[in-house]
Amino acid sequence: MSVTGLDPEVIAKRLEALPIAGVTRVSEHPDVVVVELENEETDPRAALLEIRKLLKDEAQVELALEDDYGNELYPTGTINVRFSDTPSDEELDALGEELGLKCVSRNEFQPKQASFEPIDKMAADLSSEISRLEERPEVRKAWPEVRARYRRY
Repeated sequence: MSVTGLDPEVIAKRLEALPIAGVTRVSEHPDVVVVELENEETDPRAALLEIRKLLKDEAQVELALEDDYGNELYPTGTINVRFSDTPSDEELDALGEELGLKCVSRNEFQPKQASFEPIDKMAADLSSEISRLEERPEVRKAWPEVRARYRRY
């Protein structure tokens, strides 16, 4: 899990009842904290919901990801969307309302691109949100905004 918005000590204290293997700050991104689960067989989605419940809305909690090269990716909770055509502000608002998302910004250099965040961050599943967006005919591509930790080879 990746957590932003709280210090590692606060996170560790609030999660002490859970089977947590460790809570560490990501050196490349001091505002990102990784929470490692003790048991690899634990359902990550269930753990995500439990951690969100304990940290409430004081922190952004997402499942950590890994790219094709093994680099660690930490979602910020924002979804970037590239459309087939440049959408109007009204179209972005309507899409967001329909899907339970809020348009938070537009890319000034790529007018066909906008960023969304789930309205209900406690229940949101970014991968499901991205899949729902990519099923839409007007959406060309959707992906999570992430911070990354790269390895040198």
